[in-house]
Amino acid sequence: LHYPLRRQRQMCIRDSPHLVQDSSMLYGKVGYHEWEGLSINKDERVRIAENMGDNKVLIMKNHGLLTVGATAGEAFMNMYYAIRMCEVAVQATSSGLPLERATEEMWKLSQKQYDLFSPGLNEWPALLRRCDAKDPSYKE
Repeated sequence: LHYPLRRQRQMCIRDSPHLVQDSSMLYGKVGYHEWEGLSINKDERVRIAENMGDNKVLIMKNHGLLTVGATAGEAFMNMYYAIRMCEVAVQATSSGLPLERATEEMWKLSQKQYDLFSPGLNEWPALLRRCDAKDPSYKE
């Protein structure tokens, strides 16, 4: 996905910008892929897969975000939270105010707590119902 604020942030740093609870579900689950120009080289697929590894999100530097999940709903929610993580990081770092970061132990705890929930399990059906109500032609 090529989302404006996310693109600004992912071009700035390599470390995941975990600043709010929303991003804790992705703590330790973000990979990075250096930009190799247009993604037309078939050999790059191997490197993308290697850089994704067991992660849920891949920040493709100077390109965009890639998310995966066991279901479409999980991949969607991973994208939602990745975008949210980047939006907050851009807003917070551009404020010029000192950032108060939680400890690594707290991020790990919160991430384990998120593991108790299946992302997309409830959200995805609700989003599909909204699409059905607005314009069911997407199914065609």
